[in-house]
Parts: sequence; structure tokens; C-alpha cells
Amino acid sequence: MALITRLRVRRHCVPTGEDGLSPMQREMLSSRSLINVGSAPTGAGKSFVFRKAVADGERVLFLVPTKRLGQNQRNSMIGDMCDPIWAAAEGREPWSAAKAAGKIQCWNSDFSDELRERGVASVTRHYANRLASLHASDGGEIVFATPELISYLIMNPTLDGTRSDVGPGFIVSQFDRIVYDEFHVIEERGLGLMTTLAFAARSWGAEDRAERRASLYFLSATPVDLRPVLSTLGFDINDPDEVRMIGETITGEGGRALHGDVEIEFHEGATIKSHLSRNRNLLEVCQGGTKGIFIYDSVRDLREQQDALIEILRDERPEASILIDSGQHAQIETEISGRSKRIEDKDFVIGTSTIEMGVTIPNTRLMVTNPGIGPSSLLQRIGRVARGDMTGRIHVVSLNFDATPWLRDLCGALGQLGEETDVGSFTNAFAQVSRIGERFSADVAAEAGAGDITAFRTMGMRAVNASALYHNIIERRLRDARLGGYAARMAAGRPPQAGPIAHLLGTVGRGFASGRKWVAAFEREAERLRSFAPTIRIYVDGFEKPIEYSTRWIQRNTRIMEECPVEFDQDGYPAVRCSMSQWRDLRSRRELGQESMRSVCLPDGSLSSVGRNAVTEYLEVLGRMRGNSATRTALQAAGQLVSMTGIVPYVDADPAGAAATMAFMS
Repeated sequence: MALITRLRVRRHCVPTGEDGLSPMQREMLSSRSLINVGSAPTGAGKSFVFRKAVADGERVLFLVPTKRLGQNQRNSMIGDMCDPIWAAAEGREPWSAAKAAGKIQCWNSDFSDELRERGVASVTRHYANRLASLHASDGGEIVFATPELISYLIMNPTLDGTRSDVGPGFIVSQFDRIVYDEFHVIEERGLGLMTTLAFAARSWGAEDRAERRASLYFLSATPVDLRPVLSTLGFDINDPDEVRMIGETITGEGGRALHGDVEIEFHEGATIKSHLSRNRNLLEVCQGGTKGIFIYDSVRDLREQQDALIEILRDERPEASILIDSGQHAQIETEISGRSKRIEDKDFVIGTSTIEMGVTIPNTRLMVTNPGIGPSSLLQRIGRVARGDMTGRIHVVSLNFDATPWLRDLCGALGQLGEETDVGSFTNAFAQVSRIGERFSADVAAEAGAGDITAFRTMGMRAVNASALYHNIIERRLRDARLGGYAARMAAGRPPQAGPIAHLLGTVGRGFASGRKWVAAFEREAERLRSFAPTIRIYVDGFEKPIEYSTRWIQRNTRIMEECPVEFDQDGYPAVRCSMSQWRDLRSRRELGQESMRSVCLPDGSLSSVGRNAVTEYLEVLGRMRGNSATRTALQAAGQLVSMTGIVPYVDADPAGAAATMAFMS
């Protein structure tokens, strides 16, 4: 085991005024710009702003990438709204527990199960009916929900009148603010959905000044540069009333402490278990009610090491409470795992990346962690420690840094900062390594101004086409639901790319007798947001073209991402580069049956199969198809749609059921 680098990130604070707000919080709370991008270090209180908005009587739709984060945010907000001290400081009466539970809701699979137990016949209808009002009492309201659920409600208006008015216009006229938290995990379809809401807010707001018109907010400590996509779609990124970039003012002293001094070490040649076994003194940090977190990149490694790790923890702290938290462990109720366990109540938490995104674990002073899939992931993990005015220690461990070039590059960049640094320089080192090889950053900075926000990557341009596609889908479905007025207003505010996308859809639909069925399958797949398992392009030495797999499948079935860094290619898409021998290892696992083939629709009505490299394989199938001049044009249009959006029309036995499953995923 070798120590690669060590440094201390100095204590840092934000200035606060008489209202208790920092400059970023104050600007975000007062901003009514159409699109707001907010970035600040972890613990700066980005989401706290929207608790203040609720206290002021506003309605907020708060989109979260994971169920854990939504529950965490809801529990925190209920506590604040019922706290008499907070209420007195804000000049209001504290909420009762019943009022808070009714007006602060988290819509996820657990809440859906609870509704069914209460006898609610249609959970979807319940959610749609509650978009306008959660509770009869006065005051603001907030809904924490996944993007999948909102997408499903927007794209599936019904003819029976029960929720036929649910569409982008309805959403933006029922909420004052729509928030996408931890938006660094957003992918093209997710941004396509959000920009569709932004177009609706701009259109509805221009015509109905008396109505609510939601402002959109994107929040992250490791933000994505959205400006190229927004500009291409026609939003004025130089007009702060349309697109506002909101950063935070950071000071060394004075105001509210975000983090105390944090000592960070990078160790090579160790696992979490072996490192802690050799350095049991680290657990001395976790005394007097403070906590420790241990984060694995691989569920497999967690399973292999968990018993030995728990034994170490209990040897040193026999009375300590422990929670194992990962997607798989959450399904099993035991003494130390299961959905009923509160992560905030435990002394030690052993988990995977599910706890790196926005989850606040109070009084955490120690972390031993694997590095994650990239600089942004690691910085998010580091931000869980030493929140407030307390010190902390973080050890990042990996067996082989040479197999993870970005980690070696990061250690080199941090080593240049010296033994001690400020949080701004520390964050910039992560951002610079994250953007190595990305072509957009210099052009965008020159065109739009760097502002106060350092981006970690640039959103891919497929988001533009996803937004245009969603406009076409929603407009037609609103017309089908006899809501022509809503459809007309959507059309009035559509992006310029919607017309070409509509032309391509029409070309496929008219080119074959089964063309409309192909379009329907293509649009069904478009509804399914895949925010948590984006496709990764794999560039293999000796291969002419990249191949594509989902992140989730790669991590579950191979070690390719442990051996190769995640970068962003010239098109702005996540990518890894590997040798032929590394690819053969991945290939051999696939051929052992670890990869399932899926059926896909072809424009002529026939079926084919594709693997995880779905887009490339689908385009190759289309390229081998022959036909007359009309069908060749339709085939080309289908290929363009798949290539431009990254969406492949899969065959599903029950498409509606599959979409509903995605909508209420945990």
C-alpha cells in the first residue's frame, strides 16, 4: 500500500445577512428568471432556498434522481417547518405534524404502496389529481418526485377527463418553481423533458401574467454546462431574465461554516477493508456521536468485504449501529439493512454510490471510499463529510491507480496545490481533470462568459433532439385527448428543431404500411427516462467505430470501468477507451450469457435483435435493409431519428405497463 498524495482543504464559509441567507440563496430565492443554474459547494444550502419558498406560501415541484434523496429532503423539511425556533425566525406559526405530512410529500414506490394499502384504485390518477393541490390547509406545498413519474404524467393524457389537463402547460401553471436537484446526473432525455417545461413556461407566462408561471432551477455542486444546448434550442443565454447563472460567495472566515478543515489522503494498493484493518486508529475520529461512511464502487466488492468490515467496526466500537445501504441491500430487511432503516440514525454507513448524491448524513467526520466513476462522483462523495463547523478525514483507496488514469491525473493536479488549499482551487482541480479532452468548454466560455460556475462537463447535443421529439409527442397526444387549445399553445412555443423531427417521423410513418407502428414504438421508448444508467461509448483500439453499453450493465458484469477512466468524447458523450485485450475480457463475459438480447421494431414491420450496443447495432441492421426509393427514404429517416436521439424502438409485451414501471421506480 502506498500513499500517493495528501492535502488539507481549509475551513470555508459563506457570508450571511440579517435574513440569514447567503448571497447565492438570496439571489436564487428572489430570481424569477426562466432558467436558473445554481452551483455551490456541498452543504451550501441550495435546497434550503426552496424550504424558504414553501414557508412563503409557494408551490414547488422538486425532482430528485433517487428515492433516498427524496426521502432525506422530505424528512429534513418536515422537521424545519414544524420547528418553533425556525418558525419564530421566519415570523410564522409552526406547522403541525399532520399539516406538514400533507403538504410535504415524496412520490415514490413506497408512497405508491401506501396509497394502494389505503384503497386508492389508481395511483397514477391520484398523483395527477394532486398536482394542483396537496392539502386543504393554507400555505405553501412541495412535491419531491422522480423525473420518470412527471414524464409519465405529462406524456399520457387520458380521454376520460380524469387527468386530461396534465401537460407541460398545466405543470408550469400550478407550480411557482420546478427544481432538478443534483442535475450533474441528468442525461439527454432528462434535459429534453426539462426544456420542454421551460418552453411551456415561456409560452404560458407570456399569455397569462395573472397565472403562476414556474421558474426552473438546476442545482449541483458539480454542474454540467447546459449553455450550448440551451442556446441551440433558442434560449438567450446572455439574457439573465431568461438564463441566470448563480454561484456562491465563499470566504475563509465569517458567516456560516460550510465545512471545517478536511484532511484528504489517496492510497494505492488497498481495498476499503484492508485499509481500515491497517489503520484502525481512523475510527477514533468517530467519537462523541460523529459518524463514518464507507463507499464502494462495486456491489460485488461490498458483498465480499462486508462481513470482515463489520467485524472490524464492532471490534473497535461494539456499541455502534451499522447500516448497509445499496440498491440490493435495501430490498432485504435485516438488523443492518432494509428500507425501514434511517440512514441518519446510524453510526457507520456502508454503501455504494446511492449515498453520494445529495444525501445529508449529519455529523459525519470520517469517510473511506473507492474513487467512483469519475472526478464529479468523487467530489460528491467528499462533500458528505465535515458539514458545518467540524473537521473531517477522508481516505480514497484503489488497488491500481495506473488502471484509472483520471485518478492519477487528479492526484497530480492536487499535488500541485501543496499541503493545504482553499475549496475553490480544490474544486477547480476536479473540474479540469473531468473536462480533459472535451471540445466545448473554451468555445462556450468565450461565447457566454465563464460566470461564477465551473462546469464539470458539457451536455450532449442529443438533448436538443430529445426536446424537439417531446414537443411532437406531447402536441399530438394533447390533440388526441381533445385538448387542441393546449396543443396549439405548445406549438406556438416549440423549438426550431421540432419541425425537422416531425418531418422525419412523418417520413417513416408514410414510407411503410407499418410505419406508424414503428413511430409509436419509437415514441414509447422516448418516454422512458434513463437518468441513472446513461449509455457509455467504448472506444476499442483497432475498432473503426465506438460501441455502446449502459453504465449499469458495464459495472455489474465487467471491470472495464475500473481499468479505464470515464471521459467525454468529441461529441460530449461519456466514453471509455480500452485495449483489445481489455475488450476481449468484456466480450468473453458477454458471450457467457451475461448480456441479454432485446427485440426491436424495424420500419417494415419485421423484428430484429440488438445487444447492449443498441444504437450502433440497430443502425447496422437498417443499413442492410433494401427497398424502393420511397422506403429507402423512410429507412434513412428512421436511422437519422435513432442516431440523433440515441433512442431505439424496443418491442415490449406491455408498453404501458413498462412505462408505468419506469415512472414509479425506486
